[in-house]
Amino acid sequence: MEIRNNLLGSDQLDSISHKLCNYFVANSVSDHRDRSMVLIDSELGRRASDCSTLQVSSFLSYFGLITGDKSLEETGAALFRSIDFNEPFRGVYNVRLGEEGLFDLAEAGAGLACLDLIGDSIVQDRRDDLVNFARKFVLESVSTEVPGAFYKNVNATGIDVLNGDVYAALILGKIHDKFVVPSFVEYIQATVEHLISRFDVTEPHGWPYSEAWDGKLSVGFSTAYQATIVGWGALLSKYLTEAHANQWKLTLWSAQKRIISAIEADDVESNEAPSWARNWDNIWEIDLSFARWNSTPCISRIQTRLANIEQELSVSGIAAFNDKRSGNPDRSPLGSTMRKASNFASVLSSILTNSQFDINE
Repeated sequence: MEIRNNLLGSDQLDSISHKLCNYFVANSVSDHRDRSMVLIDSELGRRASDCSTLQVSSFLSYFGLITGDKSLEETGAALFRSIDFNEPFRGVYNVRLGEEGLFDLAEAGAGLACLDLIGDSIVQDRRDDLVNFARKFVLESVSTEVPGAFYKNVNATGIDVLNGDVYAALILGKIHDKFVVPSFVEYIQATVEHLISRFDVTEPHGWPYSEAWDGKLSVGFSTAYQATIVGWGALLSKYLTEAHANQWKLTLWSAQKRIISAIEADDVESNEAPSWARNWDNIWEIDLSFARWNSTPCISRIQTRLANIEQELSVSGIAAFNDKRSGNPDRSPLGSTMRKASNFASVLSSILTNSQFDINE
């Protein structure tokens, strides 16, 4: 698998990956019942979320492969084996103490976004588990109101959370890539068609965070979540016809231009309706969206951001990913160092292993 080398030097990449791998391995412990390992999130006081576990599994598998470090690959595989796809991807952050979190498409999509980086032989062992998971949890979340849309979770059936639609399509695509399930592609195509149809309707040059099923605005524009749609949605192009893929690319570039304008203006108030997404420096999906374009300004931003995080890791170690938000004493933490580090690792893996769109600037 090729690696993009126009974003950071080999020394920078080695520095970042070494610190992350050491942290992830140090927090992976054997489950003596089988060949699996459990990822521990010390700030949660329990095993990490399935999302974080799969993100780390993908990262360790990939860096084990490109460095020839078999122990990293083995740890990545062992973490993958720990996921119970019959009861997966329940939220563990900001959950009322004593209660179970809900299955959420965004958790699942973010976790499975780099499934392709885990060795085929490891994933093939879980074929039935993964395909049944997609049918039970993803396809049963298909909305009855609008073709191509999904219910992000059972508490969000009254609205269309558009980034959840992209995550659902991404899950189906990643599982299709491994096992070839043609019916999954039809759902992906419908989701892209739905997203194109909702672009620039309730928000100029963009999507809102969510809409009611009658098309009315629910929660307004979000730079962070528009970037999520662009960053992960770019990977859906390969499932489309050439004409449809070109239409999707043009839609995503129009969306990216609004993201660029918001970042350049540093205008959070007008460009981030969700209150929980207003610290853009902590949202690496924004950088993921920039990384999808073969554009000098976009490449320059990613180079700067990666150089900055490498410097922060050199100075502060893994504490560079500390989550400093204060939460509610009646609930689990809003986030954690493990959650932030694993999400960054997943975004970095995707940036390094996926090509860019060429554009006419």
